[in-house]
Amino acid sequence: MPGRTQRQYRLRRDTMFSESAGGIYFSNSTSGFEIRGANAYRVFRSVYPLLEGGHTEESLREILGQEAWRRLQVFIEPLRAHGYLRLVDPCDDIVLDDGVETRFADQINFLAHYTDEPRRAFVAFRDARLTVLGEGACAVALARALADNGAGVIRVIAPGSSDDAVLGDVPDEAVVVRADPRTDHEVLTGTDVLVLTPCSASSDLLLHGVDEDAGRKVLPIWAIGDEIVIGPAGWTGSEPLPRRWADAVQSFTDHCPDGAAARFWSRSWAGLPTGAESTWNPALERMAGVIAAFEVFKAVTGAMDPETVAHVLVLNCLSGETRRHRVLPSRCLRLMDDTPERLGAMRRAAEALLDHPMRTPERTSTSDLAVYDALVGSRTLPVRRFTDEDLDQLPLKVSTAEVVEGPGEILSIGGADLWNVAGARQRAVRQALALYLEHWAPARRSRAQGPEVTSLSGQLSKAPGPLPDLVPAQEVATGAPRAVPAAATATLSPANGAGLFARGCAGTGIGAGTEDAVESALRSAAVGTALRAAATDRPGLLLTDWGRDERTAFLLRTATDVGVEPEVIDLGTWLGRRVVAVRASLNGRTLWEVQAGALLEEAVIEALVGVLGAVQRGDMTTWTQLAHPSYPPEVVAVVHDDVDGPDPKEPCYGAVLVCDVTSPEVDGAGLVACKVLVCDPAAEAGA
Repeated sequence: MPGRTQRQYRLRRDTMFSESAGGIYFSNSTSGFEIRGANAYRVFRSVYPLLEGGHTEESLREILGQEAWRRLQVFIEPLRAHGYLRLVDPCDDIVLDDGVETRFADQINFLAHYTDEPRRAFVAFRDARLTVLGEGACAVALARALADNGAGVIRVIAPGSSDDAVLGDVPDEAVVVRADPRTDHEVLTGTDVLVLTPCSASSDLLLHGVDEDAGRKVLPIWAIGDEIVIGPAGWTGSEPLPRRWADAVQSFTDHCPDGAAARFWSRSWAGLPTGAESTWNPALERMAGVIAAFEVFKAVTGAMDPETVAHVLVLNCLSGETRRHRVLPSRCLRLMDDTPERLGAMRRAAEALLDHPMRTPERTSTSDLAVYDALVGSRTLPVRRFTDEDLDQLPLKVSTAEVVEGPGEILSIGGADLWNVAGARQRAVRQALALYLEHWAPARRSRAQGPEVTSLSGQLSKAPGPLPDLVPAQEVATGAPRAVPAAATATLSPANGAGLFARGCAGTGIGAGTEDAVESALRSAAVGTALRAAATDRPGLLLTDWGRDERTAFLLRTATDVGVEPEVIDLGTWLGRRVVAVRASLNGRTLWEVQAGALLEEAVIEALVGVLGAVQRGDMTTWTQLAHPSYPPEVVAVVHDDVDGPDPKEPCYGAVLVCDVTSPEVDGAGLVACKVLVCDPAAEAGA
C-alpha cells in the first residue's frame, strides 16, 4: 500500500460550501458543519481544486510550500473527521464506452461520492444477472428502473397468464421469460440477484425458503394488511447474519391483531394476494418497484449498504408514508447452536460475582439505555415502545415498556427510577425482555451433554419420563457440565406445558455484557430462592429504622404523600445478595415488590421504588406480581424480633448452575441473556 504522502486527497463529489457569518459552512446530502475564520471562505475557495483527487500530500507540499501546507490543515483535519475528505490510493479506474459513459453519467457521478472506482462499481451492476419475478405493475416498474440505472442483463419471469399489454412496458434491455419457477426449477439458474414482486409464485418460493440459498441474493417485495414491504435483503452488508423473509413475517404477524396475522398466513399458503385491497394500487406498486431497484443498485455496486440489510422498508398504502424497521433473527425459526465460550464466560463471571456482587449504578445515562434500542420498535421488535409521554414524572421518574408476546398479545411492564426517565426505561425494558425470554425455548441443534439435573429449586413435580429437550449448563463452583430441562429455562413457554416448574422469571437476566447479564440473573435467582423459602418456613424480619439516608428518607416522604404505609421486610441473604420485600395497601389492593441488592440499603431502595412507581403510574402492578405470579403478597411471614428473624448467615442451597439463554434476537442486538438455576439441596443430599 502506498505511504500516506503518496495517497491522493479526494473531496466528496456532493460537498458544497458557502460563506457564513463566522467563516465557511460545509454540507453534503447527510450533514453539515462550520469552520470559523474571517478569511476561511476566500482561502478555501482558492485551494479546493487541489483536493479533488489529482494531488498527493507530497505534491501538495511541493506546490504550496510548508507554511501554506500547515495552514491548509485547518480545513483538511475537520473535513477528514466529518467524512468529507478521504485519502485514496492512486488507481486506474476502467474505461467505459463513450456512449455508456454519457448515458449513465449521473449514476457514475453518484457512485463517485462513495467509491474510488465508480466506473468499476458501475460495470459490476451493468454486468450483474438480475432476475425479476412477477408480471404486474411492480415488476414492470422495477425492470424499467433497473435499466434506467444501467443494468444490462435483466430477465422478467412471468409465471402466469398476464396481459401482454402490461408486459409490453418492460424496457428493451429486459428479456421476458414465460415460466413458473415452482415447476421449472432451472429457470432461476445463473441469477445473481433475484427480486420477488407480489404474486403467488413469489409467495410459494418464499414459503419454501428461496431466500436461504447462500449462492443467490434475494430481495422480496410483499404485502401485509395495508402495507407493501420491501426486504429484508438476502445479503449481510455490515451485519454478521442475513435476515430472512420469514424473520420479518414472524415479527410483523406477532405485532398484528390475531385476524390480520391469520389472514396473511392463510392467503399466503393458498397462493392468494396477501395484502388488503389498498395494496393493489398500480401507482403504489410502481413506487415499491423503484425503491427496490435502487436497493439492488446499491448492493451490487458495493458503494454503500442497502437500507434493507437487516431491515425492511414499509410503504403505507393509505398514507403514502415509507418507514424503515429493523429485523432481528427469530428464535422461532432458527436452531440454537451451543456456545461453550460464552457459557464458560458466564460461569467465570458468576463464580466471581457470587461473593462480590456488583453495585447498581446510582444514575442511568441515555447511553446506558441506548444499548437496548435495537430491541425496541413499533412493528418488528420484541419491545414495541415506551409509553411514558403522558405519565407524571414527579416525584419519581416512571415508564412503561410494551412487550409483544404473540399476535395481538401486548403486555405492559412498568419501571421507575429515582433520577431520570432513562433509568425508568432501562428497568422496564430489561424486565420486559426477561419476560419475553421466558415465553419461548428455542430448538437446539444438538442435545446437551453432561449429567442430567433431576431436581431444581422451583420444580413442582417430577417428569414422567426422559425429557426430550435439554439445555447445556455449567456448575458455577466446579465448571462441570450439566444438562437441565429446557422447561426450567423458559417456564412460560410450551416446553413447560406440563407445569413441571413454577411459572415466572426467576433467575433470568439480560445485560449489555456478560457480567451485567450474570449479575441480573443472580439477583433474580436470589429473589426466587428467597420467595421459595418464605413460602415454606422462613419468615422475614420487619425493618423499622430504614429511612436513614437521603434517598430512603425521600422515599418515605413520598410514600406518606401518596397515602402508602410500606412494610419493609428483610428476607435475608441469598446467593450473596440481600433480599428485601416491600408490601403496601392502597384502596383495598395490596402491592408488593421483592428485590435483591449488593447491600441491604440498595435492596430496600429498589423494592420501594418498584412499589411507589406502580402507584405513580396508576397500573398498580409491580414486577414481582408479573415475574412471580404463583406467590401472593401474604406468602411472606413477618417477625419483629431479630431472634426469630432470618439467620444472618446465608442459608444452604444446592449447586448453582448457569445457562446461556441468549436468543437470536438478543444476540442480534449485541446483548447477552443468562439463566441461573439452583439445585434442590434435599434432592442432592438424597442422591
